[in-house]
Order: sequence, then C-alpha cells, then structure tokens
Amino acid sequence: MNKKVCVRIKGLQVYDESASDEEVIETINIGAYYKRDGKHLIKYESAPESSEKKPNSNLLKISPDEVELTVKGEIWTHLLFTRGEKNTTMYDTPFGSLSLGIDTYELSVLESDDLIVVDIKYGVDFNLNSVALSTVHIEIESTR
Repeated sequence: MNKKVCVRIKGLQVYDESASDEEVIETINIGAYYKRDGKHLIKYESAPESSEKKPNSNLLKISPDEVELTVKGEIWTHLLFTRGEKNTTMYDTPFGSLSLGIDTYELSVLESDDLIVVDIKYGVDFNLNSVALSTVHIEIESTR
C-alpha cells in the first residue's frame, strides 16, 4: 500500500424500517496510510459542518476484529466498532454532547496489496435511545 491513499466512506442509516426513512452519506478524501503493530492507520481530513471552521482531523485504525475512528475538530468523538460488542462514547458537537452507543453486529475487513475494504453493520443509540440501524462501507485505496 502506498503512503498516499484515497478514503471512500459510504454510510446508510435507517431510522424507521417501516417508513423507509433512511439517510445515505458518502465522502471521498485523500489521506496518509501507515501500518503499525499489525493495524492499518489512515489519517485524513474531512469537511466540517460549517464552512467557516477548519477541517476535522480523522484517524482510522483498522484491524481484523475492530475499527476505531477518532475525529477532532468541530466534532470530537472516538467511535469503536468491535465485532459482537457494544461500545459507548461521547459525541461532542458545538451544540453540546450526547452519549452515543455503537452495537456492532457484523464487521468484515478484506485486504489486498493496494486496497482495504471494510463493511460494518451496527445499531446506534443516543442517550440510551435506539435511533438507527446503520451500515458503513469503507475503501482505502493506494493512489499513484
């Protein structure tokens, strides 16, 4: 894998299965790739919610059974997706903080020389109230 990578993240959140209430979010960013202690580390910046703010700094750590995402900037959080486990964290925004629960049902990581593909299926709750069933598809690809 080259040091310079393209980070594609596509997420789907279903809020009410009976009403087809869903939200798709897709981002594409350029980042830096490292491998340390058997984990893939990807640093990249993402657009803030407000155009007047600096970009968010993101660190994605990928291992076979766990994916971590740390976001620092206008939004501060540390999301931990561990296969078969529920993790709780704080989701800090300019408007206040929320307790966020991540219940990871499925997690798969596929690796090749120039591509890492991660698929995660998880439940989300805010302040102990279930709000969504979500999936995220992540592709980390070497750039030339």
